[in-house]
Amino acid sequence: MGDSTTTGGAAGATVTVTTYADLVKYATASEPYTIRVNGTITATPYGTELKVASNKTIVGVGTKGHIVNGGFFLGSGVWGATKMVLENSYFDNVKDPYYKDDAAQLKQSGSIVVNCSGQQESGGSAFTPSSFYSYTLDPAADVPSLVKTYAGPQANIGL
Repeated sequence: MGDSTTTGGAAGATVTVTTYADLVKYATASEPYTIRVNGTITATPYGTELKVASNKTIVGVGTKGHIVNGGFFLGSGVWGATKMVLENSYFDNVKDPYYKDDAAQLKQSGSIVVNCSGQQESGGSAFTPSSFYSYTLDPAADVPSLVKTYAGPQANIGL
């Protein structure tokens, strides 16, 4: 399988999400999107597999993108064959963090999976986002430390 025209969300707007509701809104939309995950997003209920529609790129912002208690489902039952790029994400305590069915295409790079079970499958071809726009990925291994350091109330905010 492979499709040289797979572009993820390159043809659409770039959005930054910080809540699960916004992640669901953009990942399930029929329009193409590049979705930047900025912070820790907890899937509810626990173990939810977010059904990602076609033509999406989901990327962690620097080392901040962190999906907790859920994962992504890519398949032909999700509004047509899904084409997705997933980069630099950190999955902790998730069943089936990412996988695709035979009709989907998923390019995954740089992600870390900790304390997870089940499927971690990618395949097909997809574009390289840096061919369309510039960005820098920090190591996904830094996400837990950065989340612990910078999430929640900070003494120097609002001074």
